[in-house]
Amino acid sequence: MRDPLPRGSLVAVTLIVTLPVMVMGWYLLANPSILPPKDFVEYWAAARVALDQGDPYDGEQLLPLQRAAANEPDRRDAVMMWNPPWTLPVYYPLALLSPRPAQLLWLALQVGLIVGSSRILWKLYGGPREHLLAVPLIALTFYGSLWTIKYGQNTGLLLFGLAGFAYFDSKNRPALAGACAALTALKPHLLAVFGLLLVLNVMRPRGWVSLVAGGAVIAAGLGVSLGVNPEVLNQYLSALRRPANETSIPLSAWQVPLGSFFLRQAIDATQFWIQFVPCAIACIAYFGYFLRKRSRWNWAAELPCIVWVSILTAPYGGWIFDLVVLLVPVIQASTWLANEGRASAIRLFAAGHLVITGLTFVLTGRLIRYLEEFWWAAPATLILWLSAWAIVKRETLGTNPPRVP
Repeated sequence: MRDPLPRGSLVAVTLIVTLPVMVMGWYLLANPSILPPKDFVEYWAAARVALDQGDPYDGEQLLPLQRAAANEPDRRDAVMMWNPPWTLPVYYPLALLSPRPAQLLWLALQVGLIVGSSRILWKLYGGPREHLLAVPLIALTFYGSLWTIKYGQNTGLLLFGLAGFAYFDSKNRPALAGACAALTALKPHLLAVFGLLLVLNVMRPRGWVSLVAGGAVIAAGLGVSLGVNPEVLNQYLSALRRPANETSIPLSAWQVPLGSFFLRQAIDATQFWIQFVPCAIACIAYFGYFLRKRSRWNWAAELPCIVWVSILTAPYGGWIFDLVVLLVPVIQASTWLANEGRASAIRLFAAGHLVITGLTFVLTGRLIRYLEEFWWAAPATLILWLSAWAIVKRETLGTNPPRVP
């Protein structure tokens, strides 16, 4: 048995890792103009309003807090938090802190979740242990990760929900799998196909355990929210029906970087329901597919394509920071190439990965001015993933061969 790491060495390693993090945290805390809060203010302000017995979905109540938190006294529109009421308990602890410390804590959590989820996925898809140190590099050079950090978004939680579900399902731990899957309900519109399949999973042995566990976590979140504010569910439903006003913009008025939005514009821009048609078609198709394959269903193998279809047919959202969930197929493709050991293919994949990420920043402020103009990012990553699939022969991929959607 290998001797454990000497205590002195352990202390040294801890200091080497901790001290730079502490210095960076102090520097960011002292310089609020670096990494301004952006979308983070929606979570912090909504939680603060909810804890004060207000309406967390009312732009008029959110706007004063967001102006102060972002140091933007001239801000005209509130950044609305459209996450359902059962998600509010995730944000309540943030409201107990001042905005800047809460934001930095939130960013640290998102980075940890993104890196941790990527390591889980690497292990799940059989990535070689000797390349494990490359996983954080892959994860943190992915544009979805960087834009999540830049905007202070919550999608690291969704990625962890997907990775944790697939991992615990592969270990036959359905309750833990379902509890992780509940995190994807932070943005249920983004992973609707996954949500449907989770319900259909009750047809498989012990699949009902995952569904009950996930439902229990969501119910507990809703119960806490209702305990804090008994009117929060009605307030959320009212906000969904509320027309545009001086302080907030409804969901139907957003231009989003999705094919469903372009479809609506081509048919009738006034009909918001059109954006749900591609998602409905995808759900129907996957319903039939699951019924045919449920006896041989492998969540780990199916998950990357489920994520692809969910993102490409989403009814709204799909912003560049939402695309951090595409690390599921990106990590999968990385394990294919790492196991094959083809240096040229690995270099090409890494170059494509970095080029796409670089373009999202280089083009910003030049050819791209608004987030909805990043409609090309997900298709570009899909091409990269399919290229990896084409490079690696199907028969060499072991028990988790790639499937083309």
